[in-house]
Amino acid sequence: MANEVTLKTSSSAIKGGISNVSGEQSVVLTMGGIHHAHFSQTINTSETQLAIPANIIKPGYIHLKNRDATNGVRVGYATGVYKEYLPPGGILLASFDPSQTAVTVYLLALNSACTVECRTSDFAAPP
Repeated sequence: MANEVTLKTSSSAIKGGISNVSGEQSVVLTMGGIHHAHFSQTINTSETQLAIPANIIKPGYIHLKNRDATNGVRVGYATGVYKEYLPPGGILLASFDPSQTAVTVYLLALNSACTVECRTSDFAAPP
């Protein structure tokens, strides 16, 4: 079956009478497997590995939502190396190279532990 995953984004900025609105952008993807996961995890102030369920063999995308209104979370793909930042209440959509044989995501809460919500699917084939 094709076209099981839909990702949508939009952005807008309005200030001082100036408007910049992107409109909605979307892409429809095909899952490589049959599994999809939606879970929440507590992220500590020491490095925490995202617990992607074992039935998600090869995540194509992850969608993270920081459920904490005060504390941010650093996000990395190698231990001790954080290239992304998930602000308080913020979201992050990351995609992974299909040639990777495994995906590991490391998270580090700043100041105090946070809850992060995650959605992911088996690798979604590029459009």
